[in-house]
Order: sequence, then structure tokens, then C-alpha cells
Amino acid sequence: MSLFLISLVSISNALAEGAIVLKKDEKAPFSGVLLPEDIANQLKNDSIDKYRYKLINESLEKSLTLTKDNLEITEKQNTVLFERNINMTKALNSSREMTNWERIAWFGAGILTSILVTYGTIQLVK
Repeated sequence: MSLFLISLVSISNALAEGAIVLKKDEKAPFSGVLLPEDIANQLKNDSIDKYRYKLINESLEKSLTLTKDNLEITEKQNTVLFERNINMTKALNSSREMTNWERIAWFGAGILTSILVTYGTIQLVK
């Protein structure tokens, strides 16, 4: 905010450099265009407004650039997280799946358990 005020003061001073106040019927010390005070003030205010709009436009462009950069970074982060999520899901699913050898081993363990339970029962009944 202070930078903004300093720039406005410097613009006003820059516009006033070399300004000479003349009274009616007084001869000007140099050739040039003489404007009525209200038109000169209007030109000064228009100049100040133009500079303000320039500063606002530059600020807006910088803000848009930063927003675009932030969006690109966020999209990259989301892509990495999405890929990691997919890889972790695949790893979890593959760890849950039984191979054919594991199925054969569990089937064999079930048959062996059934045989042992049947044999134990027969021995208890005798």
C-alpha cells in the first residue's frame, strides 16, 4: 500500500516538474500550450488514473500467472498421488490373491486334516 502511495506522489511531482503558475496577462517564459486550470487538472487526474490502472493490470497479470503455476503444480501432485494409489491398490490385490500352489497346499492340508480326524475318531471309538 505504501508503495502505491509513493508512486502516486511521484507521478504528481513528475507531472508538476517545470510547471509555472501564470497570472492573467503575464508573459510565459517559454513557448508551448497553455491549458485552463480545470483541463490541466483533468489531464493530471487522467494520467494518475491511467498509471493506477496499469499497476492494477500488472498485479492482475502476476496473480493470474501465479494461479496458473499453482494449478500446474497441484495437477502434477494429483497425478503422482493417483499413480501411487493405483500401484498400492495393485500391490494389495496381488498380496490377497492365492497362487495355484497355495490352493493345492490348502486343499491337501484339508484332506490330511479330514483323514487325521477320521482316524482319531475311529481310534477313540475302539
